[in-house]
Amino acid sequence: MVVKPLSANLIYEDGTYKTGWTRRLSGDDLADLRGIDVTAHLVQDWVDKIWECRAVVVGYKIFAVAIHAGSDSARVDWRSDYQALTYEIIELPVDVTDSLRSIMRELDLVYGAFDLSIAQVGTEEVYSFLEINPGGQYGFLEAATGIPITESLVRFLAQGATA
Repeated sequence: MVVKPLSANLIYEDGTYKTGWTRRLSGDDLADLRGIDVTAHLVQDWVDKIWECRAVVVGYKIFAVAIHAGSDSARVDWRSDYQALTYEIIELPVDVTDSLRSIMRELDLVYGAFDLSIAQVGTEEVYSFLEINPGGQYGFLEAATGIPITESLVRFLAQGATA
């Protein structure tokens, strides 16, 4: 299992600021849950992934970028080691894009940044939905790949389009 903060990953504890990255829970963590009641937590099953994807949806368009981790810490939370990451613009399988658009319609959203984990099961890649971020960042993806998400957002807003 992993635990991750539900808000910004900057926390104030013991008189100093600390970064709260997603981390794997150990048996010791689960045996001593003191303090768990002081705030909300997001606990998820660990996905033994081979890579991750941030899929940014703007209206009907989906911009998908594979995020490949090059360090142990980035394999748990890629935000913890940006220098160890490589990026690749990808096309998602049709069933995945259909699912993302379905979630967007159901939630009546026109923007969302989906985080997906991709595992290897036999010869197939299996996509697991982690979360949708209503204000998920994407600038680092544009800088690394040139993917035109901002341009798409500007056009979408200028046209007054709906999803």
